[in-house]
Amino acid sequence: MNIALISLHTAPDAQPGQGDAGGLNVYVRATATELAARGHQVEIITADPAHTGDPAHTGDPAHTGDAAAGHRDPAPEAPVAWAASSRLGPGVRIHRLRTPARTKEDLLAHLDAIAAAMAGLQELADCQLIWAHYWISAAAVLRMRSAHRAAATFAVSFHTVGAVKDRDTGSQREPADRLAAEPWIAGVADLVIANTPAERGDIIDLLGAPPARVITAVPGIDHTVYTPGDRHAARRCLGLGAEPVLLAVGRMQHIKGTDVAIAAMQRLRTELPEARLYMLGAASGTDAQAAGAMAEAAAAEPAITVLPPEPAERLADWYRAADAVLVPSRSESFGFAAAEAAACGTPVIAAAVGGLRHIVTHSTGVLLHSHDPQIWAQAIARLLGDAARQQMAAAAAGQASRFTWERCVDTVLAEVSGAGVTA
Repeated sequence: MNIALISLHTAPDAQPGQGDAGGLNVYVRATATELAARGHQVEIITADPAHTGDPAHTGDPAHTGDAAAGHRDPAPEAPVAWAASSRLGPGVRIHRLRTPARTKEDLLAHLDAIAAAMAGLQELADCQLIWAHYWISAAAVLRMRSAHRAAATFAVSFHTVGAVKDRDTGSQREPADRLAAEPWIAGVADLVIANTPAERGDIIDLLGAPPARVITAVPGIDHTVYTPGDRHAARRCLGLGAEPVLLAVGRMQHIKGTDVAIAAMQRLRTELPEARLYMLGAASGTDAQAAGAMAEAAAAEPAITVLPPEPAERLADWYRAADAVLVPSRSESFGFAAAEAAACGTPVIAAAVGGLRHIVTHSTGVLLHSHDPQIWAQAIARLLGDAARQQMAAAAAGQASRFTWERCVDTVLAEVSGAGVTA
């Protein structure tokens, strides 16, 4: 079967933990690889404003052209056009769209042109399944289907839902375009794929999706990379000492609870002055001022060290080296950092929201029903002093073994096959 994965706003080969790259990137790359391993041909479509795939790409929107070839980026008024395709691996191709967009939100102004470009791509026309990731990708696919009558089965994974984020944060931060589009998408998609039973319930209750067309396919993690290991060896590899080591992984955003982790370390300073929190990630999000303030606060706290995101193999060493991983998200559809840490045998202290409740239990870590930094500081101190932490670590690794990409893809393909598409 020919399958298209649409991930417009972020490319699967971008480094998670910065910009708009995160768990969605991991998901798209992993499912593409798993589908290809089963003999399917996978076409990935992306229009990532920050990642063109060009050799001269620096991450700066002003310098994303191929200088060696004498080419320059399109000017702001330049039309949507295809850049060179590339292979992500056997059976997986990435097709990159150049657009005038400089941010994820800018893509909305170019959805008609993006839809027209996708309609003209023969590899996409040959697909029996089009699987969109995130609402912007889904909106573009629906415009393409409306204008060009594409016959492929249309599936969507939202990854996050605007109404859920507003509910979980008690705010109205999500744009009106998103809040209007997601119920429409959920209502017309042939298949909606949720990460957890909790997310499935939200998609049905908040977006009005027909229950018969919403399935749960729990994401996986790479168990060849994220495995238990020698904590002392990992610390030697990273140049760490014997002090209590805490870890936070991912983009620095309000939704990720970055401010909670920073404030908790400030309160922990008097009780455990030797404890250190390492934050692997970069400031991100539409509220650049708030993200920048968090980054400055983290850099100013003596107990916190901020480092760039790490590739998977190096990240696994960080998980193994840590005494605990902090995941204070205010909303989370799954929680890859929590699942990866658990697979490495490291207890997780997580907020009891969304998918984190599916990953962390009281036998494998700590779930907190509060974002009060004082409560987080107390929980950290208790866990670091808990003699049962080793048993908790072993239980976490055992429980994380159920998160596999094979199982995730099996679930999706079984549903697609049941809908009449040959898998």
